[in-house]
Amino acid sequence: MVEPGGDFMQVPSAKIIAENLNRFGKLGLKTMIASTDISILNTDVSAATLAQQAQGFRTILQACLSAPSCEAFGTWGVGDKDSWIPQFFPKWGAPLLFDTNYKPKPAYQAVRDELTRPTSE
Repeated sequence: MVEPGGDFMQVPSAKIIAENLNRFGKLGLKTMIASTDISILNTDVSAATLAQQAQGFRTILQACLSAPSCEAFGTWGVGDKDSWIPQFFPKWGAPLLFDTNYKPKPAYQAVRDELTRPTSE
């Protein structure tokens, strides 16, 4: 992971996340992905970084959906306007599924697509 202030924070692969969730599941523990947010450098909120953020949310959700022990996936909040990130990391923001006007961002669509994608079961 890149520390705040560097480049876009990279999300581990769905495989790595799922392996860790499954590792806890094998111990008999139930898991969840909670309070998910993926920040973007304030000077680089562009279509490209919003697409990268969307892929990050997609990857994390895919991992949860593929791990039998993962019982929930949640975000820290709803809209960027309510995020805690800018208060503590002033160079970072736009971390949630909806923008400051509560309009869906590409990340929202990515999460929606994953949740509505037909399963092969």
